[in-house]
This record gives sequence, C-alpha cells and structure tokens, in this order.
Amino acid sequence: MMVQKILIFLLLCFLSTVISDYVRGCYFSDWAHYRPDKGRYEPEMYIPGTCTHIFFAFAKVNDDFTAGAYDDEDTDSGPNGGYYKRVNNLKSQQPGLITILSFGGWSAGTDTFKKLAADEGHRQTFINSALQFINHYGFDGIDIDWEYPKGDDYNNYVTLLKELKQADNSKLLTAAVTADAETVDEGYNVKEMAKHLDYVNVMTYDFHGDWEQQTGKLF
Repeated sequence: MMVQKILIFLLLCFLSTVISDYVRGCYFSDWAHYRPDKGRYEPEMYIPGTCTHIFFAFAKVNDDFTAGAYDDEDTDSGPNGGYYKRVNNLKSQQPGLITILSFGGWSAGTDTFKKLAADEGHRQTFINSALQFINHYGFDGIDIDWEYPKGDDYNNYVTLLKELKQADNSKLLTAAVTADAETVDEGYNVKEMAKHLDYVNVMTYDFHGDWEQQTGKLF
C-alpha cells in the first residue's frame, strides 16, 4: 500500500510539472478593438488564466530596419492608453503571464525581412532596436512572423535568429511558421532554426478559411 501511495504521489508530481510547462499561446491583434459590436475585444476583457503566453500581433520592421508600431494606438501616446501597455498590465492580474511581441504578419510581406536578414548591418540595427522596443513596453520576448522566406533566405533567416538570440538570451525568441510542407522545404532550415528558438508556432489555421462550406469543433 505504501509503495502504491508513493507511486501515485510521484505521478501527481510529474503531471503537475507537465501541466506547468504547457504552453497555451494566444494572439492579441492590434485591430481587435476596431471590430464592431460583439466582435470588439479589449485587453481588459481578458479572463486571467486563459493563456500562458500572449503574442501581440503585430509590430513592424520600418524601412530603416528599426522596430516600430503599426498603429499609434499601440504606443504610450495612444488616446486609449496604449495597447502594448494595457496588454502587459494583465500580468498584474495573472502572475507568470508571458507576453511576446510579434513582428511581421501577412500584411508585412517578405521584402523588408529579406533585406534585413541578408545584411549584417541591417540585422544589428533591427536587433538593437527591437530589444530596446520590447524592454520599453515590458514584453518578455520577440516573435518573428515572416511570410515567407525562400531562396537565399533559407540560411539568412537562421543567421538573423542566431544573432537575435545571442544578443539577449534572457528574452524568449519564437517564430510563426507555415504548415505547408512545400513552403517549409523552400524557406526553413528547420534543424538550424530550432537551435535558436524557444517555441515554434505552426500556422495550421491556414488550412481552413471562409472558402469552406461548414465549420466544425476545435477539439
């Protein structure tokens, strides 16, 4: 009986460790507050405990390869208090909540990222600026959503991630990547990228869209 109790105790300890390490990432979009009626979503509507990590979508890479906001509403000067700050204020309601600022997105395209990753000077400009940017607003890490690398980007992307991680290993570094096998083969050196990333977000939601005739359960 004693052995059984010990085994059950050890199993519960193991499960508690697994659960605590589970990542439940949620994207908060900077256009969520522009939606009408019930579609509108504000940071203060967040229910503590829903997510372990919040990814703020999106920040941008400026033409001079510095980090910037897509919308003035996101910054401290925003008339509604700044969405970067308001999202990070959620940490006071949920200790341990991790916030990550995502750079790029579908509308960002690939040209700026391509130029950025290919040039050492551009990479250093972005890395220094991005780290200052997230530190200023209180984010815990950087997410790169480059849609999509290919050709010479295959290895240049790895270099960007490597240098970004080396610049400040205390910050989380993640990437949002396609789930399309052909695009992966063309643009992602998966083995090398994995050496520098803490998490990878696979965009499997792109398999579905408004072209479908029916919806189904998400579980």
